[in-house]
Amino acid sequence: MPLRHRTLQKSGTFFITTSTYNKIRRFKSSKDYEIVLEKIEAYRLRDNAKIHGYVVMPNHLHLLLTIPESHSISSFMRDLKKRIAYEYLIENKLETQKLWQLRFDDVHIISEEIFAVKLNYIHYNPVKAGLVNEPRDWRYSSAGFYENGKQHIVWVEHLAL
Repeated sequence: MPLRHRTLQKSGTFFITTSTYNKIRRFKSSKDYEIVLEKIEAYRLRDNAKIHGYVVMPNHLHLLLTIPESHSISSFMRDLKKRIAYEYLIENKLETQKLWQLRFDDVHIISEEIFAVKLNYIHYNPVKAGLVNEPRDWRYSSAGFYENGKQHIVWVEHLAL
């Protein structure tokens, strides 16, 4: 099966996009979003990854992260999506439904310029979707960290290329 907007890099800094199955708006409650954020944080810790930016939207999520050489982006995303699906389905009392599209897209970040463009895209995603007026108003993104340095559920680190 061909790769879909995937690099062949296993580690490094990436911009990730993954969508819910058929792009259905699955994340509705604060608990839904918290499940996603808690699992991102758990897998950040497990893989010693660095999260530089994130946003969780009703039907997709974006991550800007660095995966160390001892781990792989494919394993990180496979395990993250599997665990989010498991907890989401239990929390919402759903049986055997698909939560995620099978694949994810990634862009290998090789410059500060590309990083800045992707971080801006992440933070303005909820504004563009009409969910909030300002990026800082969306509780489920790293925009608040970049505005006021305040950490939320997911520990965010500035990128040092």
